[in-house]
Amino acid sequence: IGVPLERAWLERFTGANAKMVVVDTAHGIDRMPMMKGTHEDVGKSGLDPHIWLSPVLVRIQAINIRDALIKADPGNATDYRQGYARLAQTIDHVDGDILQSLSAHPLRQTKFIVFHPAFGYFAAAYGLTQVPIEVEGKEPGPKQLAELIDFAKKNEIKVVFIEPQFARKAAKTIADSIGGQVVTIDPLQEDWPAGMTAIASALQKTLQ
Repeated sequence: IGVPLERAWLERFTGANAKMVVVDTAHGIDRMPMMKGTHEDVGKSGLDPHIWLSPVLVRIQAINIRDALIKADPGNATDYRQGYARLAQTIDHVDGDILQSLSAHPLRQTKFIVFHPAFGYFAAAYGLTQVPIEVEGKEPGPKQLAELIDFAKKNEIKVVFIEPQFARKAAKTIADSIGGQVVTIDPLQEDWPAGMTAIASALQKTLQ
């Protein structure tokens, strides 16, 4: 997907094998800027790398992978097309389940507070808005914390989401100040369908 950490390793891999083919799975995806905060793996462009949190974009990634495999191994093109078709069905199923979950009852709220702004594509896919705690890759200062607490109170937000990859301190400060709780959601689960469903379930319980 083109983040700096990948590029550092790719230099080693391609240095060891000059014939290695590198496939950009994000090709054709119009990436959005990171919201307020920055990601340690975002380059100078400041683009949000979390494209795997949108089913539509994951389908594009899968198409890029399918086409690259067919080009490299045309003799097995049928297998790659069939594999993609099965994956596409899974993607559609996950997307449909999330849409059904979030539309089963009217949403009381469409905004949610999260420490690191990893869920921009997920939010955009389902008509939601993430409000990140992180400011330019750092924990917020007293002024930013006060603004977030005021925002949460005005919008009757009682849950602050935190990713397991980040510290809970700022999230807990806000949650304690609004009489709420901290809930963990993981954007990096290895099981993509289960991870997407878990994120949707946590948000659904909070927003409805």
